[in-house]
Amino acid sequence: MRRSLAVFTISGTLLLAAAIHIRAIAQKSPTPPAMTQSVVTHHATAQAKRPTQQLSKLDRQEFDYILKQVKTGKIATTDFAMTIQAIAQEFRGYRYTADLLDQAEPEILRLSLKQFDCVLFIEAMLGLTRTVHSHDPTESQFVAQIQAQRYRNGQVSDYCSRLHYFSEWILENQRQGRVKDLGAELKGIPLNRTLDFMSQNWRKYPRQAHARNRRCIKAMEQQLGRVNLRYVPTNQIRASYPRLKPGDIVAIATRIPGLDVTHTGLVYRTPNGGTGMIHAAPRVGVIVSQDLHRYVQQLGNESIGILVARPLAPQAF
Repeated sequence: MRRSLAVFTISGTLLLAAAIHIRAIAQKSPTPPAMTQSVVTHHATAQAKRPTQQLSKLDRQEFDYILKQVKTGKIATTDFAMTIQAIAQEFRGYRYTADLLDQAEPEILRLSLKQFDCVLFIEAMLGLTRTVHSHDPTESQFVAQIQAQRYRNGQVSDYCSRLHYFSEWILENQRQGRVKDLGAELKGIPLNRTLDFMSQNWRKYPRQAHARNRRCIKAMEQQLGRVNLRYVPTNQIRASYPRLKPGDIVAIATRIPGLDVTHTGLVYRTPNGGTGMIHAAPRVGVIVSQDLHRYVQQLGNESIGILVARPLAPQAF
């Protein structure tokens, strides 16, 4: 056996506990769960070049295992959406770790295939899938995919070059041809949100202890203006199931002032044909929630619905 990790399925008390913890993190933790990424302007004093991050030995074992599964046909690549789900399944039970990108200055490309927060899980699964669907399924291709997803124009310069607000992550990756926002197609409601949570709550973010980071975050938020991505209200999620595909990106929209989303995951087609979500959840790690609508509904009044974006195969945009 490759791994002997526990596999969890959220339901009942466990689901409610995870929901409560997600809400608590959005209010108390150094970084809200879905805000490990956001759009920005480059700092005039940013270093021109950052150290190149490579996979650790243990991460490389995970990467090589996925490549082997693809080469032997155990993970099929004939359908891009199903490849995302098949790869994501391989990481069920893996650990959730918060603030992986905010350990210290300076900003560098940090990578992990052993532990995730909710956004890093999405980035890793999409990065792996795009890599195995490319003409260059190598570690360097995977590293390039992660950097391209995480930073504006794919350039690492400073703290503010990272995509912190997830709605801006969607917009930037759509601009680059990696995802397609489905809000209009799903007849969603405009979010109509001014994003300023990070500047208003800067003490929650350790790296904003540096005045230059506070200044650039404030400038970034002002540049973003009002975000009008469309979200599917909670009571309409179930009706959207027929239009969702495995691997579609789901972000839980919130009513918290100045914030867009509090959690993210990927649509998961269950063995019985149901529509659930696979995600890296606080405390329990990478899990499958069997019903997407029920999961969002049990998060309580802070959650208002979901943003949805579809990952695109290389050169499919």
